[in-house]
Amino acid sequence: MQEYWKMKLTLNQRKYYENMCEAFSKYKEHVFCNGLAPHEISEIYVAINNDHPELYHIPFNPQISQHFGLQGFCTELIIHNIYNRLQIRNINTEIDRVKSEIITYIPKGVSDYKKVCTVCDYVLQHTTYEINNQYNQNAASVLASNKGQCSGIAKAVKLVLSWIGIESIVVNGEATDNNTGMSGPHSWNIVWIDNKTYHLDATFMLGANLKKYKPFSYLYLNYTDEEIAVNHQWDRKTTPRCDSTWSHCSQQMQASNIDSLHTEKTISSLYEFKHELKASIIADKHSFNFYSHIPINDSELMQSISNACKMVLNATDKSLQMSISIKDKMVFICW
Repeated sequence: MQEYWKMKLTLNQRKYYENMCEAFSKYKEHVFCNGLAPHEISEIYVAINNDHPELYHIPFNPQISQHFGLQGFCTELIIHNIYNRLQIRNINTEIDRVKSEIITYIPKGVSDYKKVCTVCDYVLQHTTYEINNQYNQNAASVLASNKGQCSGIAKAVKLVLSWIGIESIVVNGEATDNNTGMSGPHSWNIVWIDNKTYHLDATFMLGANLKKYKPFSYLYLNYTDEEIAVNHQWDRKTTPRCDSTWSHCSQQMQASNIDSLHTEKTISSLYEFKHELKASIIADKHSFNFYSHIPINDSELMQSISNACKMVLNATDKSLQMSISIKDKMVFICW
């Protein structure tokens, strides 16, 4: 698993990083850190928390103790594991089940983008956003208990992506709620897709799919620094630069095609199409795809669909930007 934040530490801190990782993997709750200042210990702990979501039993906030002992002045990191050994065994069994399910679902040779969409689908289908709970800030809360807040969701995304060969990191910063306008601490991910880096905020994506209808809206997937900065703030000097623009409407169409064999509709007339499109818009969906059996020549299908979309928008009194793509009788529309 990528240890991105470890490489942001000093050489001396990295030595303690390794010692702490080994101690936490053995469920130890006391680690001596003589020679480090408290802020250095905190930096190491945050790095481990972000780099190693599989260490889900360690708490979000540790305790740092400084005292005089038999060997002089001592600095000690003290944690209280939030799960006991029996709980950890049960959680590991459930996480292994989820891992097997996700790996089995993804066919060989599928693109990085579709792999990431599959992970997003799993999170959107199985996760309820919940805050103010010490258990909701780790990967196990999402994968074993199906609930979490931003930090737990971001760690779960990193862990699952690592299972399918996609590199990612957890980013800590602040975000502004689109509804209330209030800002607060927030965590999300940066992912590597086709050797390019993009922002992915699965927590905000959950907020855009509260009804959990497929096809999902993949808002906050493959955003550039500038796109995500509209409502996210972070220290850009510490993270990879994300400046590769991704077409989000094309993204929505490609994502819809992931499960096209199972979710596509067959439309046989323009009247039926307008009825289904109107229903999708009213239901606050952001895309609609179908297999066309409309008795129109291929050369005229695009224009006919475009005209029908305009009629539906006028009927619903909606001002939406629609993008239409047609491939082998499959019609993809997003807005």
